[in-house]
Amino acid sequence: MEQFFSTVGSALYPVTICLLVMWLISKCITHYFKLRFQLAIFTMIGCLALSWVLPLVPNFFSETSVAKMKLEPANKDVVKITAVNKVNEQQLPKYFSLLFLWMLVSVFMMFRFIISAVYTTFFWCKKQPLVDEERQRQFQSLCKEFNIKRRVSLRSSKTSTPGTFGILRPVVIVPEFLLANFSQKQLRPILTHELMHVCRYDQLVVFLEKIFIAIYFFHPLAWWIVKETEQTMEICCDQQVLTYEQNGIEYAKSFMCFLELKSIFCSSPTFTINYFAHVKERINLLVNAPEYTTSPVRYIGIVICVFSLWCSCLCFWGSGEYYFKRIGHAAMHISSYDTDDPVEVGGTTIYVIELRNEGTAPCTNVVLTNKIADEMVFVGSVNPVNYSEQGKEIRFAPVKLQPGESIIYKVKLRAQKPGSAKNTAFVKFDEFSSTMRNEEGTSVYPN
Repeated sequence: MEQFFSTVGSALYPVTICLLVMWLISKCITHYFKLRFQLAIFTMIGCLALSWVLPLVPNFFSETSVAKMKLEPANKDVVKITAVNKVNEQQLPKYFSLLFLWMLVSVFMMFRFIISAVYTTFFWCKKQPLVDEERQRQFQSLCKEFNIKRRVSLRSSKTSTPGTFGILRPVVIVPEFLLANFSQKQLRPILTHELMHVCRYDQLVVFLEKIFIAIYFFHPLAWWIVKETEQTMEICCDQQVLTYEQNGIEYAKSFMCFLELKSIFCSSPTFTINYFAHVKERINLLVNAPEYTTSPVRYIGIVICVFSLWCSCLCFWGSGEYYFKRIGHAAMHISSYDTDDPVEVGGTTIYVIELRNEGTAPCTNVVLTNKIADEMVFVGSVNPVNYSEQGKEIRFAPVKLQPGESIIYKVKLRAQKPGSAKNTAFVKFDEFSSTMRNEEGTSVYPN
């Protein structure tokens, strides 16, 4: 969970770019509501996917982290070095405090949505009374007309607006004041609108919106795209209603009559400036019924542009060129042992030296230098990299260790005189300013 939210935080830059571009595109294709709705869904899915895709981007956890080093106490065989950026080290408590707060709010919002959805669908809706048999029969005939295979029930409630709940067995809720004051002719376009939500599986879109806003609740553009999705979803349903009713003026009259009744029967109807602008836009489309069609070329072009921009943000962010440094740690683990101990003069032993990066950032230009004791003489080495012999020192070519990667060196020596031989391995890499050392002792006895 912590890793997921950490990558979400790292994805803020490409997420913001994607949302901003989506906002600009929506202003350029104002009247193409179906396209705006689909692009909004595509953008939300893409932004959520960034949290899982970014760790797969090359160099995502690389080269931008590290400076000051911290040496942990070593035992006989192990030296462990942790490289930590000094500035980032000071910011870690604040970073993790914000991360914890973010996780807490997000989990709370998700939990609240799940509880609310379960309660509304399985308990609250079932408590609402069914409408009379005549209206129920007319409603079921509407379902057959729209070829809806799922079992849909119509219920009344004291709510202020009609609504659709559930996916497998949807329930359409209609306010009591609407059933009491509307004729079947007036009620038909409103019920058709709700059934369009059922046909389009818009409850899945609502679920996507809730998950998206729970993750990016702090982002202003996230709230905008959720509102954009809700408004275009309603207009798309209105447009589908017109394909069945063929009389947008009657639907507009029913809609205006509903708003009038809502202001009378509801104690505190929520009307805002943005709400009135949305209502005006819907009524204008119902009355004038303009036909805006999107050519396949234009549609595909916009989708390709958004997808390309999304991929470009990933590559740009993963390349390490973005100027915000990500927190990372390079931790080197060193261990060594000898295969034979004690050793008779003239006998041989092999020193096995392992280097392993246990951190979250690469260790670069890792150079191992092995110093041979006076009691030993170099015989040979079987190693994954080239080496050069300089007197009593064996120097190996530099390597780069990614997080979790390890490398093993084997140095074969022959005992030439009795004594306490001490083999010393020196390691140096870019992320650490000092030279690390590891020692392994071998007893040499006379033959």
